[in-house]
Amino acid sequence: MKEIIQSPEQMRACFARLRTGAARLAALPLDGLLGRLARLSERWQPGSAAFQQASQMLSGLFGPYTVEAALTGLAMSLHAPILRAELAHELGRADLLDTWQADEHGIGWARGYPLGVVAQVLAGNVFLGGVIALAQALLTRNAVLLKLSSEDSGFTELFTQTLLEADHDGLLRDAVAVCSWSSAQDDANQVLRDEGDAIVVWGGEAAISAYPADRCRGRVIHYGPRLGIGFVLAGVDLAETARNLAWDVALWEQRACSSPRLLFVEDTAELPRRVADELSKSLRAVRDRLPARPLTLDD
Repeated sequence: MKEIIQSPEQMRACFARLRTGAARLAALPLDGLLGRLARLSERWQPGSAAFQQASQMLSGLFGPYTVEAALTGLAMSLHAPILRAELAHELGRADLLDTWQADEHGIGWARGYPLGVVAQVLAGNVFLGGVIALAQALLTRNAVLLKLSSEDSGFTELFTQTLLEADHDGLLRDAVAVCSWSSAQDDANQVLRDEGDAIVVWGGEAAISAYPADRCRGRVIHYGPRLGIGFVLAGVDLAETARNLAWDVALWEQRACSSPRLLFVEDTAELPRRVADELSKSLRAVRDRLPARPLTLDD
């Protein structure tokens, strides 16, 4: 199902298909979409064929407990109440794209509409990146083109395949494309810049610079390099805080943007020294469950 892009014409044909799918997806009620995602959740329950296949695929890239925790959380996150709550948090109300309602000021009526076709240029640092990109697009009823990272593990394609299998009437098939091409193919990049109603770019400076807002027809959202930070203030439960920090530090082996790399501690009552001691102890303990993978010279 992954499409290897070899020419600008092939890319334009992909966008034409996605525009057809976008029209059907925009008309899909929220309950219809959530029903499909609920069936997808069943396919990702611990012990399922997809869960086991992904665990094998990702072994060696991340520790087994990291993979198990992430996949278990993935299955839970696809439940309708969780997705409704997330939509309400992001959009103000879960049914924003389904019906007109009075706005919060009572002076007008409001409803949201999809943009159309959203391109997501993915990074390869954590394997759930493609899932997040798919969720962002589909929950807002936008068709989506995923450009895989050269470091993609294969998980994004596997997850998308199970999504289409859970799509009982094939409505999503023309609304999702998983594509791969070299970032050096600027003619393909240019089609993306010309055709995308929005482009979301995840990754480093090279990825960000390939899609500047002034060269793209649609809206551009950059999720560039990030530095995860933490804060510890006086009065916290130090033992619990250190355990939680150690978990966040170790879970993605410092490869996620959310991985804390810098910690600010309030300078009072020897708190910095106490935090350092407690965090050191917690990091040693967490490695029993999340052992570090062997590092390469580049790491």
